[in-house]
Amino acid sequence: MRSFSPLTFLRAFWAHAPHAPLPPLAPLPAKTACVVLACLGPNLPTAAAQEQPAAPPPPSVAFVEVASAAVAVVRDYPARLVALQDVEVRAQTGGIIAARLFQEGTAVEAGETLYELDAEAHEIAVFEARAGLASAQSVLDFAEAEVARFAPLAAHDIASRRQLQQLEQQRDAAAAGVQEAQARLAAAQLDLHRTRIRAPIGGHAGLAQADAGALVVANQTLLVSIVQRSPIGLQFHPPARDLPLLERYRADAPLQVSLFLPHDGTTNGNENSDTGTPAESSESMPGHGFAAVGVLDFIDNRIAPATDSILVRASFDNEDGSLRPGQFARARVHIGSRADALLVPRKAVQQRQGEYLLYMLDDQDRLEERRVALGGISGLRRIILDGVAAGERVIVSDVSFLRAGMQVAPHPVLEADSSTIP
Repeated sequence: MRSFSPLTFLRAFWAHAPHAPLPPLAPLPAKTACVVLACLGPNLPTAAAQEQPAAPPPPSVAFVEVASAAVAVVRDYPARLVALQDVEVRAQTGGIIAARLFQEGTAVEAGETLYELDAEAHEIAVFEARAGLASAQSVLDFAEAEVARFAPLAAHDIASRRQLQQLEQQRDAAAAGVQEAQARLAAAQLDLHRTRIRAPIGGHAGLAQADAGALVVANQTLLVSIVQRSPIGLQFHPPARDLPLLERYRADAPLQVSLFLPHDGTTNGNENSDTGTPAESSESMPGHGFAAVGVLDFIDNRIAPATDSILVRASFDNEDGSLRPGQFARARVHIGSRADALLVPRKAVQQRQGEYLLYMLDDQDRLEERRVALGGISGLRRIILDGVAAGERVIVSDVSFLRAGMQVAPHPVLEADSSTIP
C-alpha cells in the first residue's frame, strides 16, 4: 500500500481555502495528522458535495373541452353490392340449339328470346298429339251415340239395363281418353313453345354458356345468367349490438342509407363499423366518393353466431347501370339525431380490454382515467353517452407515456386542429 504524509493532505486543503499559501511546516506525527483530517474531512471538496440536477418539468399535453351539440347519428359499415334478382337461364325442354339471339354482356328485356332450339321434332309431336285427340274424340262420339240409342230401349225393357250400363261405362272411358289426348297435345305444344328460350327478367346478360349446335338437356344445361341492375341491392353486416337501434328507428320511418364507393377500387373493410358524420357533411367519407341514396328494406331473421352480426340490405335506383353487383362499398345508415350530445375527438377515445377510456384533467391539472359509454361517431368526434360532462377537459395528445395521477402542463387547442396533434 502506498504511504502518504499527513502534511500532503493539509496542503491540499489549504490550496482550496481562501488564505495565503501555507508556510513551511514541520512534519506532524502520523497520529496527530489523522486527528486533524478527521475534523476537516467534511469540508474537503468531494463529488457528493456538487449540486444535484433540478427535477424535470411536468409533461405538456393538449386538451379540448367536452362539447355539447345536436348531431345526426349514423353508422358506417363495409358492404357489397348485390343483384336483387340473379337468374340462371336453363332450357325446359331438350334439343339442339339452332341460334343464339342475344349479345353477351348487354341488356335484355323480360320475355326477349335468347335462344331458339331445333323445333322439328317438337312440331311432329304436336301433330301426333292432335291426331290422338281426334281419335279419342271419335271414340267418345260413338260411345255417346250408343248410349243415346240404347237408353229408350232399356226404359221400355226392350234392351237390358246391364247392356246400357256397359255402354255408359264405355262412354265415360272415351271421355277420359279425350281428356288424356288433350293433355298430351297441350304438353307437346308447351314443349314446342319452350324451344324459344326467353329471358325471365329484364337485366344484363352474362357470358353465354352454350351456343348454336350444342345439345341441351331439359332442366339441366345452363345457358346464361341474367342479373337485374335496377334497382340494385347493398348488403352489409352490422354487429348484433346495433340491431335494436336499427329496428327502433326503422319502426318510425324508413332508414335512409348512403352508398359510397372507394376512389381507388379498394375499401377498408377493417375500419370500425360504428362510425358516422354530421348531417351537413353526410355525403363525404375519406377515401370514398358518394354514389347514391337508398332505403333499408331488409333485416335478416337471425344473427350469425360466428361473427355476431346480422345481414341487412338496402336498395338503390340504378337506371344508368353505373353500379354493378359484386362491387365493394361502404354503407352509411342515417339512424336519427341526438340533441345535446356530448362530443369528444375520436382520437381521444382509448380502448383497453373491451373498455373505452378518456384521459381527463382534474382541477389540479392531474391526469384521470375515465371509463365512458360510447354512442355513435359524428364526423371526427365521438358521441359519449355516459362518463363525462360538458366543459370538462379531455386530453387529445399522445397518452402512451402518461399514467393516472400524473401532474401535467396542459394547453388548450382548437378541436379542428386536434386531428393533427401527434
